[in-house]
Amino acid sequence: EFLNAEAGTRTATLCGRNAVQISVPGGQRLDLEALAAGLHRSGIDDVAVNPYLLRARTDTFEITVFPDARAIIKGTEDESVARSLYAKYVGA
Repeated sequence: EFLNAEAGTRTATLCGRNAVQISVPGGQRLDLEALAAGLHRSGIDDVAVNPYLLRARTDTFEITVFPDARAIIKGTEDESVARSLYAKYVGA
């Protein structure tokens, strides 16, 4: 599954944007409202959500998550940092 890109994540550094995009092949649809509630419980107060995206800000990073589980992590160009933040706040 992993070798056929059916599992795992894909990352791409967005040139000149200080951001990394994370894509989940065949990703499930996310309930953005439920994710926002979970982020609030974990101590992130700066969360905005609408039917198209969720945007959360921490002291250092801005995380934008889309219903297809794709995310853009602003504030880093390090793909491992972006994957770690995605796993921590969105899920594996």
